[in-house]
Amino acid sequence: MSSVDLAKVNGVDESANVAAIPALTKTITITGGAANLAAGTHSVLLSGVVDAAGNKSSVLTGSVVVSTDTAAPTVSKVEQVADRQLKVTFDKAVTLVGTGNFVVKKNGYNLGVVASTTDNKTYTLTLSDASPVTVYDAGLDTSGVSLVVSGFKATSNDTVGNAYTTSLTLSKDKTAPTVVSRFNTITDTDATVTVDEAFDIHFNEEITLVGAPSNVTLTDKNGVRQTVSGVSVVNNAAGEAKVLRIESSAVQDVAGAILTGNYNINLPAGFVKDASNNNVAATNVSFTKSASATTVSATATAAANTITVAYGETMSTSATIAANYQLDGKALPAGTNIYFDTNTQTVKIVLPAGTVKSTGGAVLTISDSVVSTNGHKLATAAKTQNITTGFVDNVKPALVSAKKTSGTTIELTFSEAISDASIAALAADNDFEVKVNGVAFTYTTSTGATANDNKLVLTTAAYNTAQTVTVKVTDVAGDVSVSDGANLIELGTAVTASN
Repeated sequence: MSSVDLAKVNGVDESANVAAIPALTKTITITGGAANLAAGTHSVLLSGVVDAAGNKSSVLTGSVVVSTDTAAPTVSKVEQVADRQLKVTFDKAVTLVGTGNFVVKKNGYNLGVVASTTDNKTYTLTLSDASPVTVYDAGLDTSGVSLVVSGFKATSNDTVGNAYTTSLTLSKDKTAPTVVSRFNTITDTDATVTVDEAFDIHFNEEITLVGAPSNVTLTDKNGVRQTVSGVSVVNNAAGEAKVLRIESSAVQDVAGAILTGNYNINLPAGFVKDASNNNVAATNVSFTKSASATTVSATATAAANTITVAYGETMSTSATIAANYQLDGKALPAGTNIYFDTNTQTVKIVLPAGTVKSTGGAVLTISDSVVSTNGHKLATAAKTQNITTGFVDNVKPALVSAKKTSGTTIELTFSEAISDASIAALAADNDFEVKVNGVAFTYTTSTGATANDNKLVLTTAAYNTAQTVTVKVTDVAGDVSVSDGANLIELGTAVTASN
């Protein structure tokens, strides 16, 4: 992946980071995404995730389980990936301690080992001859070796893992790479609005380029050879160098799209090779570029929790049906007002109060059922609208629990983070009613241990923690000052404090 437009945890906008293009990765890091999350399962939403080929995702949803990790790391898998390469996979990211972490022996003697990793979880070991032994004996295609992995600790908790020992038989790879035709695609290699289509040929294993553009024969629907302007090996969606990209400006239109028609690409023998230097056989690959159907464009923006969708054509009433839209992968909230505004190319979607959890962006997904008056459907890219701004948090924090933390303090927990500044401005005894065994107690307030978290501490006169303590938010709107920075807390909520 190369970028992501939006990321949310439990419906709240978070900042997501992806490695730069030269270091393609399958991992997206949501900065601070786990802050203030209790143990349990939490929802995660991503949208506009762009892969190595420039393809952009629609809404992706999942969940993450937050728990306290105390387990030591272990080696989960060891496999041979090339004649002289092993891959060691741990069950979690590790930090290596000391030297000699990966020792490979043959006949009791050490072989040369160079370890490399991109994620601290999977390590590639490249083996070399080291006198008096060689990785493979002369004339043999197999070799028995032992592996010891030691000196590693979990990055997450610094717990040191037990040493791991195994024996395995290495085998020389004598199988040439082959094309996996069902994954071949014509791909737009430009992630921007500019189009630059190329032919992507997928192989069954990682490859290295040997040949040059002039070695490739590309013929069009008339059997005429066309000039190949570029060839390269790129990563697939899994980050593996298994894709041969063939570029030809000679078969592109002025916009950069491949012209409609059938194409054949001939790769000569040895044009690419695998990690064991096995050369590909002479191969023919076919592609078909179909004519594009007329589609409708759409652009969505938002301001003050009102979404405006500008369509490229006059739309049917399907564009004003709430069920044809989703926000962050869910149905529009009950009470949403949706209508044509000024003309039938512009749709307004007005979200009701108390339904926007986070200030920032959101993903609007438009159904395939939305069509123009001419029956044209939306372009694929138009169905997912990543709106990065214009939404304003209008959900009030709610008091969800209270805990007796000592004989003079009570910790309150809210449904979301609250502003420390609003706590500092709180007038004594106004926001909450605190009672011990039915008797009102006065209190002072202070923030939680973490700045702007969802905690607030009340300090009272000494009380017996064995007795019932209740905390209620006042019913008087003018007496409340605690907020999330935009919305005052919900009035009238009452909880009983736990021990």
